Amino acid sequence: MRHTKSILAIGITLLILTGTLPALAAVPQSAHDDENTAIQAFFDHVDTAAATSHSLREFLGKLYDLCCDKTLDRFPLLKDLASRIITLCNKHPLFSLFGLPLGSGASGRPGHFVISFGVYHRYNPLKQNTLSFMKERISLWHYRSQTNAFKGRTLILDRHPFGIGQRLLGPQVGFMRGFRGVYWDHESKLTGNSYLFFMGNADRIRAFDLTPFK
Repeated sequence: MRHTKSILAIGITLLILTGTLPALAAVPQSAHDDENTAIQAFFDHVDTAAATSHSLREFLGKLYDLCCDKTLDRFPLLKDLASRIITLCNKHPLFSLFGLPLGSGASGRPGHFVISFGVYHRYNPLKQNTLSFMKERISLWHYRSQTNAFKGRTLILDRHPFGIGQRLLGPQVGFMRGFRGVYWDHESKLTGNSYLFFMGNADRIRAFDLTPFK
């Protein structure tokens, strides 16, 4: 049994790296395509906010304002996403997000702020939707790029000094440890896609662009 599990784990890893997993369900409906376009535009504004900010506090203020835009109410998934960001910012003062000083991570080391959203393939059909706020151990994410699905976006910000550490668009894989924030894993019955969104602070984080393997 142990040998079988090892072979299965190796097989899944190879499928991720070679990109041979079955494609995510296509969503031809124009309404879903419009929402994907709206999400892309929203994260374009998030990128601009990060590039023009001089501190994490300034960036979070701009992010909050973006989420308060009433035009987002037209798109159910984007509205839900924006409401979670607003709730997070309201619960935790901008000057002390998640109860941590802006210059350090959970362990006292310089941390990184990350905001990420993408579509992925669920290997386990029995997996349930989850919402968590802390992942101290190593976590993995992997976004695939599809024509009719949202392209994965990840923005990693260095907290001290503030600046963009990494910006990824499209197929990618990443690892992080010591995460505190919002980690939302959701499968939509409307689109048939599984979405992952996380936003918060990580002690260690690294992402890799998989475009060459597309």
